[in-house]
Amino acid sequence: MELNSAAGKGDSGSGRVGRQVSVSTEVLTKAANTLEQLRSDTDKVDMNALSATDAAWSALSGWRAANGLDRMHRRWAAEASNLSKMLSEATAKLHNTSTSYAHTDHAEKSRMDSLNGGRN
Repeated sequence: MELNSAAGKGDSGSGRVGRQVSVSTEVLTKAANTLEQLRSDTDKVDMNALSATDAAWSALSGWRAANGLDRMHRRWAAEASNLSKMLSEATAKLHNTSTSYAHTDHAEKSRMDSLNGGRN
């Protein structure tokens, strides 16, 4: 995507409108849905890994290795939570951007239709 103010061929970046910005809301929505599925799948894998670590920690109760598993469990849980949060934030931003562009396109079309007396 290029912004109208970006310097293009023969343009000094003065902000002259010479190119149109084209954003496909379908692509943004598809990317958001893919990220949401990735987050869901990742969360399931993380829960399985944390459950297995808990089981191993319980089985090794009283051993020094249990302390290491506990530390690993806490670190894994923190990192998994951070990744899930980042994926959720990216998903929300993509959905919000798609919605914003769709509303802006609709408003602009309505404005142009009113200027043309409803003629296309």
